[in-house]
Amino acid sequence: MQKYWKIQVLTLLILMVGALNSCNKKEQQKEGNETSAEPHIRKPVVTTLSLKPMKFDHFFEVQGRVKAEKDVLLVPEVGGRITALPVREGQRVKRGALIARFDNSVVNASVAELETQLENARFMYEKQKRLYDKGVGTEVALNAAETRWHALEKSIARVHTQKRKFALYAPFSGYIEKVFPVVGQIAGPPSPIVHLVNLHQLKVKATIAEVYLKGLKEGTAVNLFFPALDLTIRDLKINRIGRIVDPTNRTIDVEVNIPNPPSNLLPNLMAVLRVNDYSNPEAIAIPTRAVLKDFKDKAYVFVLEDSGLVKKHYVKLGKQYNNRIEVMSGLKPGDQLILRGARSIAEGDQVEVRNNNQ
Repeated sequence: MQKYWKIQVLTLLILMVGALNSCNKKEQQKEGNETSAEPHIRKPVVTTLSLKPMKFDHFFEVQGRVKAEKDVLLVPEVGGRITALPVREGQRVKRGALIARFDNSVVNASVAELETQLENARFMYEKQKRLYDKGVGTEVALNAAETRWHALEKSIARVHTQKRKFALYAPFSGYIEKVFPVVGQIAGPPSPIVHLVNLHQLKVKATIAEVYLKGLKEGTAVNLFFPALDLTIRDLKINRIGRIVDPTNRTIDVEVNIPNPPSNLLPNLMAVLRVNDYSNPEAIAIPTRAVLKDFKDKAYVFVLEDSGLVKKHYVKLGKQYNNRIEVMSGLKPGDQLILRGARSIAEGDQVEVRNNNQ
């Protein structure tokens, strides 16, 4: 019995020691929790941009295509069988070069007949004049002979003019892009003989929506980009603005001349026109990522005041281009615009400026 009570007392002591250890651990954990719960304030990290006036250009883009000033399909003035075609595709020809010659045997026969008649008319005139000088012939007969002689001269001149139309010549220097017929084929005014193009006088033609007309004038700056060639030609100008708005799509034609075009620039190549329709040399232009909107869709930005506090500035925005937007009011030179971190702060916050990189 005594042994039984000793065991019970020992068990009780063990339980009391365990309970005491558990209480100590809870107290330590509580103290640790209270220590970790102490407030530790970290300022939001932001970057800023010091504003200063800068040149701001706005461009809009439209598609156009390259055109040659001299690009024609040559057709003959008269029809006939082609007897000569001394050109080939890809050949460069000079102005006045023979392109094609046509059968003119009928005209040649007419010329021969008229020349025979002219010779006879000249003989008759000279005979009448000798008789008239001797007082035998009459003035009427002399005038009739002279009239017939001069009429035949004019007829021969007209036939020779017509005869020249049986040959086709290049109206300007250029390249033969395409030859359509072959020697021996019958050709006429509706049938083109060759496609002739000059690559030294090129331009880009495009149609622009009428909403852009306010910012356009002859002389407006334009950059041309040719995607197929990865080529950009800068500092060109609009040479012509159409005088009629197309009523079907509300567009107007514009043209840009290309002085000294590169050799790989070809007609009908697609071009992108970047038209400078607005410029301000003293603009306050900011990165678009700095602009925020409130629940009323009003634009605002955050500015770091000299006191180190954040202040909200509502702004009036202008044109936007190339990730920058012009601020018409609400900001001034010298303001410290908050860029990175602007979406995680509020007005009145204290912030830490890490750097001034954009």
